[in-house]
Amino acid sequence: MVVRFSKCSMDWVATDVSGTVCIVHGRLYGIPSSANPAEVALARYRRDGLQGVARTDGSYVAVLVDKRRSAAFAITDALTSRHGYYSVRGDGLRVSTDLKDHATGDSVLSPGGVCSYVASDGVHGGLTPMQGTAFLPPGSIHELTLSGVRSVPHWRMTYEPRQGSYRYEDLRDTWISLMRQAMERRLSTLDPSVAYVSLSAGHDSRGLLGFASEMLGPERIEAITYHHGPYHGDMDRDLAAAIAGAAHVRHRVVEGYRGDFMGLLRYNASRGQGVAHFCDEGSAWTEMDEEFRSTPNAALIVGDRQPHHAWLGRKAAGADALMACSVKPPDAIGWFLDSLSPDSASSLRESWDRRFDELAAELDAVDSWQDRLHRAYLQTRLPYTLNLWRELFCGHSIETISPYLDLDLLQFVLTLPLELNDGDGGPLHSRAIWDAFPDLAAIGLSKGGWNAPDWGREIQLHANQIRESVIDERSPLDDLIPPSAVLKLLAAVESSRPELATATSGYKWRIRAWVKNTPAVQSAYRKVRKNTRMWGGVRPVGQVHLLRRLLCLRLGLTELLASKVEVQSEWTDI
Repeated sequence: MVVRFSKCSMDWVATDVSGTVCIVHGRLYGIPSSANPAEVALARYRRDGLQGVARTDGSYVAVLVDKRRSAAFAITDALTSRHGYYSVRGDGLRVSTDLKDHATGDSVLSPGGVCSYVASDGVHGGLTPMQGTAFLPPGSIHELTLSGVRSVPHWRMTYEPRQGSYRYEDLRDTWISLMRQAMERRLSTLDPSVAYVSLSAGHDSRGLLGFASEMLGPERIEAITYHHGPYHGDMDRDLAAAIAGAAHVRHRVVEGYRGDFMGLLRYNASRGQGVAHFCDEGSAWTEMDEEFRSTPNAALIVGDRQPHHAWLGRKAAGADALMACSVKPPDAIGWFLDSLSPDSASSLRESWDRRFDELAAELDAVDSWQDRLHRAYLQTRLPYTLNLWRELFCGHSIETISPYLDLDLLQFVLTLPLELNDGDGGPLHSRAIWDAFPDLAAIGLSKGGWNAPDWGREIQLHANQIRESVIDERSPLDDLIPPSAVLKLLAAVESSRPELATATSGYKWRIRAWVKNTPAVQSAYRKVRKNTRMWGGVRPVGQVHLLRRLLCLRLGLTELLASKVEVQSEWTDI
């Protein structure tokens, strides 16, 4: 048997006396910063077998080649915050942590992967845009064989809320204690010289700032706030500066988008590799990339966190849970598919529809709607949207950690009563942060929400450049979705913004702030949203979002496949 895996700068390697090899791409938490993660994983394998490695909390893909058993295995961490890919080729099975390693001159597109990306702004269900290349499934032990991969989950979390009475204070204190442990495990493993904290004016990020300051001290922390210019509000910027001042840490504002739309598209194409959710903050990461790389042992602390309840209704099916996590079926772009040739439309629709139905059926087998929602979040949105985004963009040049996504903390959160599990009734999460750090809580909470750029306006401003790119640059996507379809969509976006919408551009965040600041209006909004969430079936993808995804995917697939030559990685035969 021949199994191949690629080496990169983030790999740790260890070999024992029997010749068994272990490679760890990423980090294991809770071990000293001076320790070699591969040596630790190999020792645990020798003592407790594959489960000994799989039970380790961390952000990693581990590969084990046991010479005595003539067997090879890969293990993905429970939350899949590092990703692996595999493909079966003429020389055996190829496993790597870079999708480009699987792109060759004979690579063809996967209609299901393409349709998933266009409908959902990300590739889900283990697919990739290339036929025959797939993600290693999350939270699993994978036996690597000549003919492919056999995967068995080593972790699956189930929502099991405690019954009976409880004391809020006890649950709050437990949550705070587990959060402190989660932060300590990660920071002690990295021992960063500088910890950058992604700081908005919400409660999640100020909690991270408080816990990190307790452990490292303010002098080793710098808070970063992203801003998208005057059209999109700047409420977070001023409040975040006040929060950083209360914590006595350095603070800076970094522009997330500087107006170079084509540059941002190419950045997404290069880093996202045709699988990742679109990154609005490309200018920020580009600006900080060199600083991150030149700062010894730096870490970025981010606030992605555990699943939370959004009312689906007791009759909600698995498909509803997927759509609540932004994983959409082909019907979401049905209006666009109908404009393509029958062969292309059928290929795209049927391939993704089949996989979407399989994912929905797995969730339908779960009893409660709460559990369906949690599993949809943990098995689709978290690994293939949030964590993949972090890994390919900001995580490209700096160790990125999400302390809220800690296994012990997650296990506790999924035992909380419904009314305390981040629902509208009073979430434990935010109240505990307010109790733990009253000085930071006193600053006030941003009411404007996330203020992304107005992409419709940006597309209009850069329409000529976009048109030239589509006409002049051939893409592998053209065989499924021709340039004429993309240009037709561009023309529709150019003419779709009436004078009133243009005149009020930039006021959406002010309206959102007014709603959030008016208790009566906010209460009415929640009731209406709860009662109408499932009305209308599948929400169609709008013209602007669809066009942005198509443009990004065209460029991404061009970079991924255009070379038509074998990627010259360093490969090790087994």
